[in-house]
Amino acid sequence: EAANKVQASGQGHAWLVQNEFETVYGKEEVVDSQAVYNTGKLHKLVAAYEKTKEAAFATCDKVVSSYADEKKRLKMKKLQKTVIGKTMGAWGSEKYGMKPKKVDAFEFYVERLQYLREEVLSEQTAAKTKALPSAFVSFSSSRAQAMASQTMLCEDTSSWETGPAPGPDELVWDN
Repeated sequence: EAANKVQASGQGHAWLVQNEFETVYGKEEVVDSQAVYNTGKLHKLVAAYEKTKEAAFATCDKVVSSYADEKKRLKMKKLQKTVIGKTMGAWGSEKYGMKPKKVDAFEFYVERLQYLREEVLSEQTAAKTKALPSAFVSFSSSRAQAMASQTMLCEDTSSWETGPAPGPDELVWDN
């Protein structure tokens, strides 16, 4: 029945959660609801993007420090990086092949970061369709929260869990 409601409304999982809680507890009691999505692949892509970005910054720092030293500046060559395409998945294999290859470091980092950024944006969009059977719901009062914690919305008592929001000192933000 829930899937039929989502299809009929043209909305997603977040709308379904919001609608169900507003129906049960009233619109004035439900402040907000946020669906939980499967972002496992997205986390890996973001980690790869951050690692590549840090390597690019380190390369820039190396060039700047070399340029500051006049003796090194005269000996500076085009900065190259050895790339093994197969270690970067399909993109790397297609672009650089299977054997180690020397490429311009700055061109590599620019291309890799652009590719990873496109993949992150694509996966963000795809993650919105991979809703987990979980959501965060905020109530306007502790009374409404207590009422929600005492009434189970499913026969399986382990499927719904309610509790007060964590305090600010309990939250850890990556960004």
